Amino acid sequence: MRKHIERDSIFQSVWLIGGPKQKLFVGKSDFQNSNGSVNAPVFDPWKEKHWDLHRRIGNKWELITSQTPGKLEPAQVSKAVLDFAQKYGDFFDPDGGENIASYLAYLRHGGSRYNRFWVQEWEDIRQALALIEEGKEYLLMDVNWSGLRAELPSLNLKLQQFTVPEMRKKRSGSSKWAVGILPTCLAGFIWILIARDVLDGVTYKPCVGFENCGREVPSTTPMGKSTKYCSERCKQREKYRKRLS
Repeated sequence: MRKHIERDSIFQSVWLIGGPKQKLFVGKSDFQNSNGSVNAPVFDPWKEKHWDLHRRIGNKWELITSQTPGKLEPAQVSKAVLDFAQKYGDFFDPDGGENIASYLAYLRHGGSRYNRFWVQEWEDIRQALALIEEGKEYLLMDVNWSGLRAELPSLNLKLQQFTVPEMRKKRSGSSKWAVGILPTCLAGFIWILIARDVLDGVTYKPCVGFENCGREVPSTTPMGKSTKYCSERCKQREKYRKRLS
């Protein structure tokens, strides 16, 4: 079990500065306006404080693969993609929820090429989390190891692929600027969270309301704070429970 590395919030190695606003995949009739247009619901992992999202995705994929030894059937993967898109949106395109419908039509006609991108990313996330848990996170960032073990995910490559740097002020009213990392898609948000775990020693424990939410909270949020609750909803639920007890 890896130990948490104490760090002052000002000196966090990884500065996550935002998240993608994900359009979710829904049936047109579910959210259709009177004029025929569709207002798709949005998933905002930054606003909703999904700091444990990478761990839930990794655990979910491990559960799916463990239930079917050997190669997964295309139908199983397609269902996993659809379930994911309905809950979180497209993994690689924040506006891609609307594209899932055409993707599913493509699958119905025998196509499955797009599946492998989702599968590879989920598997890389699962593998990265396993290495972190084993205390071997250096395998994700050491270029020498990357050359020797090409099958391992590389944090450098993932961040180059799915994120961009952006200059911002860390504190309002400050005259000092710093370079933060901004994800271009949900995959980028996930890999920045993983980079935080690796470089800043972020660890996790169950939310106070875990029995209801199934969520975890990080030892340090991207804002450099600690918290017991995954969301305001869990916080208010716990306050209500205490009043009744």
